[in-house]
Amino acid sequence: MGAPGQTALRLFQATNLVDPYTKAKLADVLRSSDAVRFLSLSEALAHGDVSAACSGLVRFRDAGLCKWTALTYLPFLWRPDAHFYLKPVFTLEFARRVGHAFVYEYESTPNPATYAALLDLVSQTRKAVDDLKPQDNVDIHSFMWAAINYTERGDSED
Repeated sequence: MGAPGQTALRLFQATNLVDPYTKAKLADVLRSSDAVRFLSLSEALAHGDVSAACSGLVRFRDAGLCKWTALTYLPFLWRPDAHFYLKPVFTLEFARRVGHAFVYEYESTPNPATYAALLDLVSQTRKAVDDLKPQDNVDIHSFMWAAINYTERGDSED
């Protein structure tokens, strides 16, 4: 495995944000000759070329990586001021609770329109919690996660 693939693999393995299935699939790709090609898609997204990143990801469909969690993780870490890690289930639940159109605009296959809707949800959330002084989208991600997992004291999920 080359240095770029090895470094990226360590990043994916360092957190619990990425599900084990995706981590395993990413490890396979990042240990292969396709590592640089995959990483270039993350780089394209990080630099704002959403269309190229989404269309290029189709090449990794057979590897099980044509999904939002594979595409958005590294740009979120590299540029948390501009990008967001899209975990569909929790993000859709948050959007549903706040009444954001992302719920209707979401498509599971990565595409520019869904990503634009996601960034609008993030922007609207940032404005709503501005008094909390979020530093970047890591703070917004954490806020959204806490909001959907919040229960009143004494409430039980059992």
